[in-house]
Amino acid sequence: MGILSDAFTLQLILVAFCGSLLGEAVREVNNTTPISFSHFIVEFLAGGFMALMIAIVLRVMVFKDEPILVLPLTGFLAFSGRKRSAALIDRMLTTLFSRGGHINDSKTILGDDKAEDSSK
Repeated sequence: MGILSDAFTLQLILVAFCGSLLGEAVREVNNTTPISFSHFIVEFLAGGFMALMIAIVLRVMVFKDEPILVLPLTGFLAFSGRKRSAALIDRMLTTLFSRGGHINDSKTILGDDKAEDSSK
């Protein structure tokens, strides 16, 4: 069966959008400016969609033998938000392709988030 035709896809969608909802709620509560409902909805949907697309790519390219590992990674990426998840996946795929398909060094993947934190 394909990736879009099994029950795992439903679990993946639920994890992505639940993680995104929780992440955006935490960011809005910790923010000092008043909550903007439209901003909340847009960021919630963008974070969930970004995590879902990354999860599909990772399941097909990286986690072929262990697709269940995609669920917690998707939840983490959705919770962290679209900007951080995009930066993380960019580093991960760059490392993956530059090393010929193997990810060995977690320091090069996770890196330092100081540049991302200063852009907020």
